[in-house]
Amino acid sequence: MGEAVDAMQQGNALRETLTVLTAAEREAIEAAFFLELTYPEVAARLDQPLGTVKTRIRSGLEKLRRALSAQEGRRP
Repeated sequence: MGEAVDAMQQGNALRETLTVLTAAEREAIEAAFFLELTYPEVAARLDQPLGTVKTRIRSGLEKLRRALSAQEGRRP
C-alpha cells in the first residue's frame, strides 16, 4: 500500500510541476518524450524551426528541474 501512496504522490508532484511550463514548452516536451520523437521530428510535427523547439525543450526542462528541487525541499 505504501508503494501506491508513493506513486500517487509522485504523480501529483509531476502534475503540479508541469504547471510551470508554457503551453509551447509543454507541447514540445510531450512530443519529444512521450511520443519519443527526435527534435527534428518534433519541429516538423509542430511546424516550428528546429532551434525554437530545442530552446523550448531546454528551457522547459530547466524549469521542471527547479520546480522539482523546490518540491523536494518542501517534503516532510
